Amino acid sequence: MASSSRFAIAVHTLALMANCEGKPVKSEYIACLVKTNAVVIRRLMCELSKANLIESQSGASGGSWLKKDAADISLWEIYRAVETGEVFSLHKPAEETNCQISCNIAEVLRDVQTKIDSAIEQSLSEIKLSEVLRKLKKDSFNDDSCKNLNE
Repeated sequence: MASSSRFAIAVHTLALMANCEGKPVKSEYIACLVKTNAVVIRRLMCELSKANLIESQSGASGGSWLKKDAADISLWEIYRAVETGEVFSLHKPAEETNCQISCNIAEVLRDVQTKIDSAIEQSLSEIKLSEVLRKLKKDSFNDDSCKNLNE
């Protein structure tokens, strides 16, 4: 079963922007560091922009930057901006059966799904982007990554 990497890429993208402290960062630059296509980054940036997490400017000297301080951005806000739906999808069991399990599995799994979604929201709400950046900078983080942003 495949899982989405959109949240991880969005956090990586915003951590790069936070590290560059307001300097415009190009999607091509981020894509190179994230190891994906710039189109993937631009699509995520559209969603992050709609969530009021970043601002962008087009043109040769353009790029994107955080709209607010990293300490004011929770991982939950990022998750909500780029992920859709619940953690898992429910299947459609056989409707016409005398099997008690098949008749009730959807209801039970909906309850599980609600608990998981609530736990994710609670956990991610407590973690700020600034904390992620602080952990990344710990020890041997090379802060020269923002020198050649617009090349």
